[in-house]
Amino acid sequence: MALGDRINRLIRSNITDWKHQRKDYQRELEQTLTEFKQSVQNVISSQELLWRDYQNAQQQANELVESAKLALQQQNEPLARELLTRKQSYSKQAEELKQRLDELIPTVTLLEQQLTALESERNLFKASLASANLEQDLEAMPDLDFVEIDAELDLLRSRLNRL
Repeated sequence: MALGDRINRLIRSNITDWKHQRKDYQRELEQTLTEFKQSVQNVISSQELLWRDYQNAQQQANELVESAKLALQQQNEPLARELLTRKQSYSKQAEELKQRLDELIPTVTLLEQQLTALESERNLFKASLASANLEQDLEAMPDLDFVEIDAELDLLRSRLNRL
């Protein structure tokens, strides 16, 4: 087999391998991005559930206060005390939920920033892949006449051997 043909096949093989590696990286990046988006959505859903639970606990506490006021107006002090005791439970629950929300908000913000950065990386990768447009470059690459190159190399070898 001629040296020129070997070089041509080697170059094309390396380019094809490089192209496959980039496609594999693109698939991995897309999969990671999809999984990360899902994780961010799950965290945001959890945050929304916590917020609703917090609002419900506060609303329950407020309603119990109003009920206790009505019980006092009706001279039913034992019921008012019971309602205020239950109100304390809901207030404590609301406070704990608020604390968890306050801890979760920076995490959600950070995850959203990381998601944006990952999407930017994906977009840059797609742009670089498009600009490379490797397949067109391969097709546009002129077919070298390796038979002629081999003949020239053989001629040069024979001249060197004569010296």
